[in-house]
Amino acid sequence: MVLLRRILGWVATGTALTLMMVGFVAPPRAAAVDIYTTEGIHEVNGRTWRTQCSQYSSSVRRCRTDIIATTVVAAPAGFVSQTGWVFNNLTYLPSPRGQWSGNPLATHGTHTIDGRQWRTECDTPATGRNGCRSYILARVVAVVGTNPTRYAWTSQWTFNNIVQFSQQSVPVVPQPPNCNGAPHPAGFRMGPDGRPSPPGRGQIPGNSYHAQYIGNYIRTAMKDTRTTQSQKKCLAIKAGKHLIDGSTTRVVDGVTSRWFPYDFDFRANPTVNTLRAPWYSGITQANALTLSILMADITGDPVWTRYGREVFESFMVRHEDGGFTSREKGFLWFELYRTSPGTSVLNGHFQALIALSAWGETMNEPRAQALVDESLAELDTLLAASEVEVEAGVMGSYELLRGYPAAPLRLVASPGFRVDGTLLNGAPQPIATVKSASPPAPNVLLNSDMTATNGGIPTHWRPRESRSNVTVRDGAVRFVTDGSRWQGVSQSIPAGTFQPGEELNLRARARLTVPEGAPGNSAKVMARQWCSGKDTTLLTTTKTRSDSWTSYDFGFSAPRAGCSLEIILTSANEGPAGSIIEFDDVELSRADVVGPATTPDYDLRVDETPVNTLTFRGSGAATLQAHADGRWQDIGHISLTAGTPASLIVPERHTGRNLHYGYHEGHVAELMLLHKLTGDPLFLDYARRWVPLAPLYNATVPRSDARMVATLDPLSEVPSEMLVLPGSEAHEAKAPESE
Repeated sequence: MVLLRRILGWVATGTALTLMMVGFVAPPRAAAVDIYTTEGIHEVNGRTWRTQCSQYSSSVRRCRTDIIATTVVAAPAGFVSQTGWVFNNLTYLPSPRGQWSGNPLATHGTHTIDGRQWRTECDTPATGRNGCRSYILARVVAVVGTNPTRYAWTSQWTFNNIVQFSQQSVPVVPQPPNCNGAPHPAGFRMGPDGRPSPPGRGQIPGNSYHAQYIGNYIRTAMKDTRTTQSQKKCLAIKAGKHLIDGSTTRVVDGVTSRWFPYDFDFRANPTVNTLRAPWYSGITQANALTLSILMADITGDPVWTRYGREVFESFMVRHEDGGFTSREKGFLWFELYRTSPGTSVLNGHFQALIALSAWGETMNEPRAQALVDESLAELDTLLAASEVEVEAGVMGSYELLRGYPAAPLRLVASPGFRVDGTLLNGAPQPIATVKSASPPAPNVLLNSDMTATNGGIPTHWRPRESRSNVTVRDGAVRFVTDGSRWQGVSQSIPAGTFQPGEELNLRARARLTVPEGAPGNSAKVMARQWCSGKDTTLLTTTKTRSDSWTSYDFGFSAPRAGCSLEIILTSANEGPAGSIIEFDDVELSRADVVGPATTPDYDLRVDETPVNTLTFRGSGAATLQAHADGRWQDIGHISLTAGTPASLIVPERHTGRNLHYGYHEGHVAELMLLHKLTGDPLFLDYARRWVPLAPLYNATVPRSDARMVATLDPLSEVPSEMLVLPGSEAHEAKAPESE
């Protein structure tokens, strides 16, 4: 009776939740997923269910199922209704029938337990074989009249719990006890439960269930040269079990689909709604789909093919039905974030197409190919809208949505300039006008032009790790990456040089030369504050990627009071080797004052308005400028005559676009994978356009049709989004360690 007493002690709490419940329903017994035993949130026949399971005793595991329902509760003013999660039932998972002998919850008939009346039925058409259902007689609120609706307390039998006896269970991924001492892949950490779990960064809490992280763990483990094939398989199976254990299922139109939730809230873009847990991502579903193919190959276990089929069905769930497959903008897009409006993240869509192409070919699934074909019909136009011109060339933006702070604009007028009207895309948009531009603040860096040297090193600049690869040539500092260390130089600026927190501008000329036919290493510019021997990164960017001398501006805030500042010119990674990085004319000063300026309200959706044109009427000459990275930068010049308008296009990088060089590098890899999978030349064309700013994939993209395309494996080498807040360059390579 100990087990029974423990059960009833818990049931009493659950039953209290049903006393005031109206419209209580149970799910259909023929549902494609067992709602009572499958953990997660499920949509079945238009109702939302949530199931959580835990170990109840040494031999019994129990699941609690809640449902979104409307309840009526007694209040001082009468009965009021409310909608939310309410208790539905308990399910005791399969255990030997013998251990339930004499227990009223597993004995057919009516019973009185602690003064309460219970009714149990076993092995009936309602319960099925090897099971029992119990009901308790409880006081509940019921409708006793209509027009108007009236409520009153009444007694009725209320469904409470299910007991299941041992029988064939749903196949699960086997969990080996250990992996013969196999090390975890470098850079990954395990949570308290042994699950690959992110350490916590940005909006992602530590130790959270993160399907992308687990998938990346498996892919990295497969390429680890320190482990044997049996160890690799073992690690993959262990991580795969964690992946599936955290997944949920949903039934739409009688079809079961499998989903991988995020259990934390997330803000994808400043202009869209916050995603509330649990939420689902198209890129995670794509990752899981390719991973199911890989796991089936690694393990030889057909259960992974079954899981893959369930994951594929998630691509068939429409956006309006809670899915990520969206046509709300007039074209097919697989949304990484399910927001309103959709963000149309580029690499989320790319990885979905990769997954569908791989699944369609592997499983001979025509629906997968149909989705790819539908997407290709509009993709050229959308890729053109994704492309943004930056200082170093052209790159793919993170998403087809503006929403980040746009650059303020102004007109610097020549004598006699007069503007009679300004239009932005045909609508009135006045632009602030100033008569003259203030001179820039003085530069505080020493030997900015790198002309003075000492022992072959620019004076006042300190080598970061090794002097051997740092030289001065043609008046510029130059270093060659060797694949084992961060190359570069730095200069310190004393505390008190700037006011704490004031805006600064760093300007530099740079050039990157990548070996022909080899992967390259980007240049990196950093700013760090040093306080009592501890450092904090204030700026890190790898946008200095042009193969010709180009001027760049970088904006950031000055250190806290009492902290010194260090400017670092370095390589983005320890490797690859052989890239030549050069810097010259490096200057640091206070940022230009913004002053009178106008920030236009651009169309949020890039696909609707890919080009933003300012049209001016008046007379005289002026220069249009944008304030970005702490500096007023020229956009273009206008010369007006009465009655003749003149137009200038506002560069997209100044309109609030989300640009991220780490993701751009991934875009090029994804384009090449899609070219390999589909053979469509569109992907190769854009890979060639974008690879100059993606030096890591310099060897992957052929410059001509005659050169062999490097082989990439879509199952193991596709870059995976980690859901760090975009725009912060948090995906850039790890910075050099402090010395």
